[in-house]
Amino acid sequence: MSDTKNLSKDDKLLTTESAAAFLVIPAATLTKWRSTGAYNLPYVKIGHAVRYRRQDLDRWLDAHLRETGRPTAKRPDDGRLRHNRQKTEIELQP
Repeated sequence: MSDTKNLSKDDKLLTTESAAAFLVIPAATLTKWRSTGAYNLPYVKIGHAVRYRRQDLDRWLDAHLRETGRPTAKRPDDGRLRHNRQKTEIELQP
């Protein structure tokens, strides 16, 4: 059996719930991201158990860091129709 007392905080494996708490998101969101591949967030699979390394979470957060005032990319046209409602006058017949 390995001695976990010698592990640093970065070496410890976190459960989905602990990793979600660290990221301040619901555990269900983390599970969805993992199953859909929405984000490239590394995890460790041990049998049926899913674990996250703290160092991977830190790296992932660093990769998603945004600076205030930094221009964001323009969203491409999503193809939805934009309706311009114009007022029309209805002629009343006498």
